[in-house]
Amino acid sequence: MKRYFRFYIMCAIVLTSCSSNVLQDFSSRETSEALYEDAVKLMDQSLFDAAFAKITTIETQDSAFASADRFKKTKAGIQAGQCGLTFLTFIDGLTNSAGANAFKILMSAFQGVTVNPQKCADAHTTMSTLSSVDNDQLLFLAVLGMAKVGVNLRDKADRNGTGSLGDGTMDASFNICSVTTAADRLDDTDLKQLITGLGMTLQNFALIGGSFSGSSASTSLATLQAFCDDPAGDGTGGMNDADQIDCQITDPNSASLTPQLLRGFRRIIETSDQGVGTATPGCNLNPIDPAYCCPLLATP
Repeated sequence: MKRYFRFYIMCAIVLTSCSSNVLQDFSSRETSEALYEDAVKLMDQSLFDAAFAKITTIETQDSAFASADRFKKTKAGIQAGQCGLTFLTFIDGLTNSAGANAFKILMSAFQGVTVNPQKCADAHTTMSTLSSVDNDQLLFLAVLGMAKVGVNLRDKADRNGTGSLGDGTMDASFNICSVTTAADRLDDTDLKQLITGLGMTLQNFALIGGSFSGSSASTSLATLQAFCDDPAGDGTGGMNDADQIDCQITDPNSASLTPQLLRGFRRIIETSDQGVGTATPGCNLNPIDPAYCCPLLATP
């Protein structure tokens, strides 16, 4: 089953047709079609920077070709690779993950990986320009969303380990409660990318849930969504801040990403039960009561 899912990921998420005509002959390797084929081949070899150079050349010389959805899907796949997302390795890691919660699992998935969070954001932006989106692209967005969460956390919260590429645990120097642009801090722009990555995944969870059925990744994401629906744990639900946290926002520019919501997510990430921190549960159960997490942040 896992083998077939990996093949599906290659065809659907990498966003190539899996039916390239290898006998096609181009009179010039500088035509847009030829450059595009080169970019796809380079992407398949995980040579993402070289692939993106081909994509950039096409955009410079042929705006019509670059406006096609086929081109944009491939561009987004390359940008995701530049971000640090190698699909099969990532999918296998999630399928075989054990224990921990969603934030920790996704952060650990990029241990030992060179990451570039901005490229994940760029891939999301590219996908937002498609004229239409089908289930294949929604599946890509779900996985890209997980990458946005994991890459931003690994880049800021887990910089220790070999080559400064993480060791799977939060660094002692990391402080989610500190809102600055320092190398080991998540500023609000970074946090919005993380939150919307989670939203992309949870909105499309039905497309990937079965593929990870029984895994810790699947269970932890479902647990996180249940927590967002009722953080107070009293079964009341509702739409007030104490009873529900909106974890399915997908637009980094959304007005729903209020300062209060950002503070709530900082407190969640600080905890040991839902986030990557060490604080015991408490403040995250009610975002308007920061007594036990990030007490120096403005309230509510």
